[in-house]
Amino acid sequence: MEQTNGSKKPLGEYSLFSFLVLASGRSGSTMLVNYLSSHPKIRCHHEPFRKRGWHPDLRAYDKALDALNHIQFQGLSTSTYHKTVSSLQSILRKSTGNTLVSPWKVLPEDSVEGFKITWAQADTMPSEFRQWLIQQKHLKVIVLSRVNSLARYVSYELAKRTGVWHSSSARNTLNQLYVDPRKFKVFCQQEVAQKSAIEALMSQTECELMRVNYEQLLATPDSTMKTIFEFLGSVSTAKLIQETQKLASSPIQDIITNYSELEQQGLV
Repeated sequence: MEQTNGSKKPLGEYSLFSFLVLASGRSGSTMLVNYLSSHPKIRCHHEPFRKRGWHPDLRAYDKALDALNHIQFQGLSTSTYHKTVSSLQSILRKSTGNTLVSPWKVLPEDSVEGFKITWAQADTMPSEFRQWLIQQKHLKVIVLSRVNSLARYVSYELAKRTGVWHSSSARNTLNQLYVDPRKFKVFCQQEVAQKSAIEALMSQTECELMRVNYEQLLATPDSTMKTIFEFLGSVSTAKLIQETQKLASSPIQDIITNYSELEQQGLV
């Protein structure tokens, strides 16, 4: 016999999103999103939520699901519920100009959908997003970080100075970089503070966590993604599609002009 939604449930149990990627900046999150979306049964959105608050599409999802929860879900069969949600998704995608991800791919009924936010965005999130996250009962969270903080800082500085944050070909024109030791120390302190804030936030939720770092994703993408796909509930794998390249391919010691100075200060 089919289960029914005979009693009102919290909005979190009706969320269209099955997973969340929480990533530190310049840690391969775009690569991870591309890999995730390579799977025929997974869709991952690129940062729909920013400092200004909820992305309009997420607000639409939230409000529409809340309305359906209170008005239409009473006594609906599970299959009818999924069909209703599917129709809702189609309407929202058309009305919002497909701004979450393009092009939209048609997903099977047993697919999963999620989105990515950075640690910095999470650290300054509005209370409505924090409350939404805490309400989630079945959300799976992938926490992405980068072990080498200096490499992350260099990646950030190169992107900021060249204006190229993502590239389909390695075309960075800045070959050398002076790293101010004081600024790098502040950067590391901010990283620690953001990580602590993420850990504190996740301790308030019932979300299942998986921790991944950039280095293992870059070194062993197939096996790492196989583990991630399994974490998200898929036993199948996919041909990984990567649309971006590293902005700097040279060894970090060749890029940093004062590398020996950083070594002497114990910053490497």
